Order: sequence, then structure tokens, then C-alpha cells
Amino acid sequence: MKENFKITLSNFFANLEYKISNKECKFFFMMLSKINVFCHDKNSVYCLDREEFYNSSEIENILSYQQIKSIIKKLRDKVAFSVIGNERKEIKFFEFIEYENQTIIYKFHEDFNPYISKQENNFSSIFYSELIHLKLAYSIKLYCYITSNLGKNISDFRIDFLKLQNILGVPESSRQYKYFRYHILKKVINEINQFTSVNIIFAKYLKTINEIRFLCKFKEFQEIKQIENNVTEIHNKIDYEKNNVEKLSDKKLIIDFINNNIGKTLLINNELLKVNSWNYGDNNSSVFIEFYNEDTGKKFKSEIKNEKYLTLLKEALDNANKLHDLNKNENSINKIKNTIKHLSKS
Repeated sequence: MKENFKITLSNFFANLEYKISNKECKFFFMMLSKINVFCHDKNSVYCLDREEFYNSSEIENILSYQQIKSIIKKLRDKVAFSVIGNERKEIKFFEFIEYENQTIIYKFHEDFNPYISKQENNFSSIFYSELIHLKLAYSIKLYCYITSNLGKNISDFRIDFLKLQNILGVPESSRQYKYFRYHILKKVINEINQFTSVNIIFAKYLKTINEIRFLCKFKEFQEIKQIENNVTEIHNKIDYEKNNVEKLSDKKLIIDFINNNIGKTLLINNELLKVNSWNYGDNNSSVFIEFYNEDTGKKFKSEIKNEKYLTLLKEALDNANKLHDLNKNENSINKIKNTIKHLSKS
């Protein structure tokens, strides 16, 4: 990410209760990052370009036009709840939000404005560059909640168990304590500790499970540098594995093709050759294919060293199959001759 977008929010924002998916959450917070807290007012209209979002979000898969439209539609209808005592107030996020010509145009609802305005001694900032690495929407919301408390210089605090679940938007089916503790909260804390400048310790409760206690702090400079190194290492690993998957996928297609031709007699290089078997070479870096000449009774192996030659072999076998069916076509015979010679030289 080239720019370190800073999102400044009222600390009341972290206490809002709403349900949101991870992709919706990334779009939503990117929209929040466009706010200039020094000049934002109820009439402010913002634009978010599709390319700007992708350059900053690190979402792995490019979304189609219809997928983005679907996310925008869900955000358009999204509401949060502010709970103070017994009062539960519904708050709509957007006055309007549209997606046309690869640009999202939106205006926040006037009821939501107090939660995104900078208020004296009651605001905190989060960095979008940290938020984008969190895979779970639960993690993003807890990260905001913890940051808002640290912004108020509160590093040791307790929160009602049900209130935390409401803030995170946990469905009823996942609210049983043991499941929530080990299948949701544990993953969320690990993600936040791994990818952000915040460190969270889940402290043991004393006499009840109705409250959860957190010990939190901002990490030291060296710890933050280690996070950056971890993120870089993970990105490199993902790229490496992606390249390997592509190579293995290509190789698998060829191996499947060869397997389908085992036992078949093919006309290759003006000879009737049966594909007997194949096996990997050292370190799986090449493939050996054993052919059997039915006229001479001799066997020989051809070594295929990389994907380029696997592709050439596929072409040779393809053409050989066609020749075997047609039993003629001199031009194709010459093409196969040249291909096999090329393979032999490899």
C-alpha cells in the first residue's frame, strides 16, 4: 500500500452495534478514510474510485461490476444501533450511495455524522494500512474498539460478554461461550496481534464469565517493524505459492494428458510408438516418458525438463493422435519429427 490512510473517528463509533461482512467492511472503512475531519459537514459528498480502492485494499480477487453493485446495495441499507442504557437508537450509515462508471459516490447520513466527526478529547485514529490485513470483520471491529479505549488511555478494561458480541455482530448460532471464546475471539485476537500496532491479552475472568477482561497496549517501534517484516514475508510466500500452483497446474494437465495416452500406439517420427509409462526425474524437475517401438521391440525414454517442453510434448502427442486417426498427412508428420527432435535435444 503506497499511502497510509488515517481514519479519525469519534470514540462513540466503536460502540455501535452492526453486522457487516469482511468485503463490505473494507469498502466501508475506505470510504471513511476519505473524510477530512477538519472540514467535514453534513453536506459533504465523497467519491471513491474503483482503482483507488484496489490499490489500497489488497483484496486478493478483483470483484466484478455486479459484485461491487451488490456490496453497495447492502451498504445502502446498512444500519447500526446506538445503545445507551435501555434506549436503542437506529442509525443509518448513508444518505445515499451509488456506483456508476467505476466510481462510488456517497454521502453519510446526518444521524451518522456525530460518529465520524472529530470531537475534542473524544476521538481516536486507526490506520487503514493495518486494517486491510485483517481477514475477519470481527477483527476490524474489535481493533476499532480497543483503539478507542487506548485513545482514552484505558489499557485494562472489562466489557460485558453480550455487549462485546453485539458490537462484533456475532450471530445467535455462534454465541455459546466456549464456541465464541475459542473459534471467534481467539482468532480475532491473534489476527490483531499479528498485523496491527495493538497488542491484546485476554485476561482470565475472576468469578464470572459475564464479563471479559482485556489488557491492551500500543506496541513498541521494534515490534511494529517486526509486523511489517511479517506482512512482507507473508506476501512473498503468497506470491511464491501462487506461482508454484500455476506451474503445478500446468504440469498436472500434461501428466493427465500423458496418462490418458498410456498403452496407446501413436505414429510419432514416422514410427509406431506405444506410450509405456512415465516418471518424475530428480526433485520433480523433469518428467521421463518411456516409449516402446513395436517394429524393433526396443524401449527408449525422453526427458522433458520444464513446462515449455511439456507443452511441446502435448503438441506432439496431439498431432500423433490425429495422424493415427487419419493415417496420412505428410506436413503433420514433419511437424512431429521436428518437435520430437526438439524434445530430444532438451
